[in-house]
Parts: sequence; C-alpha cells; structure tokens
Amino acid sequence: NDVCTLSTMEYGARYDGGILCKVPLRALKIYTRDMTSGNAPSLHIDIWANSLGVHGQTGTPDASQDISFHQIGGDGETRKQGFSVPVIPGTTYSYHISLNTGDRVIPNSWIIEFSDPVMGNRWEEELIQLAVQGRNCGEHGMVSSQHDRRFLWSGDDFIDDDAWGNHGACVSSLSLPPDMPTLDCSSNKGLVGSAECPDLCLDECDNGNSFCHCGTATCQCKTGFGGIECSVDLCAAARCSEHGKCAAQYLGSSSILP
Repeated sequence: NDVCTLSTMEYGARYDGGILCKVPLRALKIYTRDMTSGNAPSLHIDIWANSLGVHGQTGTPDASQDISFHQIGGDGETRKQGFSVPVIPGTTYSYHISLNTGDRVIPNSWIIEFSDPVMGNRWEEELIQLAVQGRNCGEHGMVSSQHDRRFLWSGDDFIDDDAWGNHGACVSSLSLPPDMPTLDCSSNKGLVGSAECPDLCLDECDNGNSFCHCGTATCQCKTGFGGIECSVDLCAAARCSEHGKCAAQYLGSSSILP
C-alpha cells in the first residue's frame, strides 16, 4: 500500500521530485521495431498483489496503467524504441502486459527483457511473475533475470537481426531458448561479458582476449582489448597511476581511457 510514495517536501529536491520505494525496482523492457510516434500503440499493464502468481490474475487487478511508446531520436532516426516499465521482483506481485488496441497481442517479433545480467550474477537470480498476451512465459510465468539474451547486445551493437522473435524472455515459439549461464563474479573480477556463441565460429577464439559474436559468427575483441587479433590490452596501455583505475574492461573497447 505504501511501497512507493512521491518525494516529500523534505526530500523532493534531493531526489528531483521522484518516487521513493521501500523495495527494489527492476526494468521490464519491450523492444519494438518499425514503429513511429504516429502509429505506435500504448502498452497496457495490469498488476495483482495477491501472491498467487499468474494463475491468480482474475477479477479486477490491483493496479493498471497505459505506458506510452518511447524512442531515442525522431521517427526513422533510430532502432532504439519500445516501452519500459518499473517492476518489483519476487512472488508477491504478478504482471500482465498487452497492447491497448485490436486483439491486444504483443507482436511475435518484439523482444522482452527483464532486469539485466549484472543483478543476477553479482548478487542472486531474480524472478518476476509475468503473463504476456499471445506469448509463452514458461512454467507458471516465472521469468528469470538469467533469461536468454543472445543476440540482444554485443559490444557496441544493438540487437542483431537474428534476435527478433527468437531471443529474450517469453519468446512466442513453443520451446523457450535456454537461460544464460551463471557467472561467478568473485573469480571474474566482477566482469559480465557479451553473450557468446562459440559453436558458430569456424576458428576457435582466444578465450582470454576475444569471443565468438553471435550475430556475425566471427571472433571479436572482448571489452578492454583491441588491435590486431585483440592483442592490445587497453588497461595495460593506459598506465594508470596508483590513484586511478582503468575502466575499459567495464565500458567496452571503444571507451575513452581515463
């Protein structure tokens, strides 16, 4: 009931008049394509707080809202477009998303992403109970923060063509793609690398400096490496003093070195 509240006069300036919550919030993202500001529908979300999961989504929901379409730049200028909704992970709340037009079905080609790779690997797996109009979200609608992300992001590239309709959470096909493998951050310096598809590359990639890119089926440099055959260690080249740290491994090979 009072899980989230508007900033008070006391804290409004500090938090830019935003919403303060007593629970963790994660992003539920729906990536669209070929939409424009003039023809894009709104996303409708219903929320139940009865701890009964998707099977308890009956009667009047506890909350409902229409989410407007958003894109980076103007019409035709970007591929980055869709919807984003803050959600609460766990078993108390369950969510149902649909469109507010026609048969309300989410198009099969659109991609759904919950949370991000960092949360599930750095701390622990998170779950959301989700039903998607026209989609299969697996047993009991439980979507993991470790869900499939192959082809979604790789280095500086945004969503490979093979991702649309085939990857992400709640894929419309009968068989869901497998979850991403869990990484041990304690032995990996806290780094979360790009999704890899080693079986696609004809030549074996150097596991230390490069990885097999899922979209192009070629070996590409891991974050923090560049040059011929990814032989340049950007952090070694940065020569940071004892008062600085190199961020290239976290920001990518195209990042400006500190």
